Amino acid sequence: MNECIIEKVNGLFKYIHPSDYRNALIEIANSFTQETDIEIYTDGSMKNIVTNEIMMGCAFVVNTFDDLNFLMIKNIERSKVNYKRKPDLYDKDWRCNFCKIEEETFDHFWKCSKIQNVVEDILKQLKIFLVKIIQEYSRDDINTQELKSKINELNMWDIGCLYDFTFLMKNQVSCQLIELLRCYKITEEKLLYKVLKQIIGRVLLEFKMLIWELRNELQIKEEKRCGISGKDKKAKSHSKH
Repeated sequence: MNECIIEKVNGLFKYIHPSDYRNALIEIANSFTQETDIEIYTDGSMKNIVTNEIMMGCAFVVNTFDDLNFLMIKNIERSKVNYKRKPDLYDKDWRCNFCKIEEETFDHFWKCSKIQNVVEDILKQLKIFLVKIIQEYSRDDINTQELKSKINELNMWDIGCLYDFTFLMKNQVSCQLIELLRCYKITEEKLLYKVLKQIIGRVLLEFKMLIWELRNELQIKEEKRCGISGKDKKAKSHSKH
């Protein structure tokens, strides 16, 4: 099959793919909450770029599910699930460790009023990184100011819009970013994939160092304040098996 297959998301993606790609797509499908009507574009032959990326409407899904970023998302979701699974340890009012107001979710981290300065710094550093990496790998002579302007115009900086920059941590890359890279002659499959992985890795590193690790420190302090020990958590987990 060489023709493009276009289908809607209906709980799961129904494609003829090798099992590893299919399982990865199922993981993505299960992670969707609001985006239940996304156009999916791929082909059955899994040719060229599709071996590394799955085209999804206005985004690419980069196949790096064994990397740390996928595990990071799982850890964030697991922390939320733990609160619900252990009501005797975490009451229903347990909230974000930063603001103590909203429920702790992946999306909330980027909107939390207490760490907006951190989020803004991550945005600033990512824009600087994009300039450097495009300059490094592009085959063009680059006007730096023009490049900075094009980067600033990307819709992905608008947190809350579909495929904003936080989707990078879920391996979902805005097609605007893909087109920007191609505009600067970063088009060869392996090179494009290499650059995308570095960009994704950068967002992950910034999040891990500036938000997630601090969150974990605050979590431990709050657990100690509430008398929750590591032994308590392990005992509760073991009781489930």
